[in-house]
Amino acid sequence: MRPQDRRQRVQRNQAIALQIIMMLAGIGVGTYFLLKAIDADPARRDFHIFATFGCYGVAVFYGWLQVRRWRREKRIKRILAEKRKTRGGGSP
Repeated sequence: MRPQDRRQRVQRNQAIALQIIMMLAGIGVGTYFLLKAIDADPARRDFHIFATFGCYGVAVFYGWLQVRRWRREKRIKRILAEKRKTRGGGSP
């Protein structure tokens, strides 16, 4: 294994971990604001509802990034497998 491959794998794992942490943070903070919107006085309720949607929006955004990464990796693996088949099948 080349050092570059290992470094890329570490960077990929760090990016995935960060995305998961951001999703959990968005869900956690959004839930906090949701509970505050339910229990808060009517004057602050609009702010808490707005903050809830914002936090859940952050969680959905990072989830979308995760799905996009997964699809891209899946597509790249498929393309590389097809190249290997073409290369291996063409040689006598």
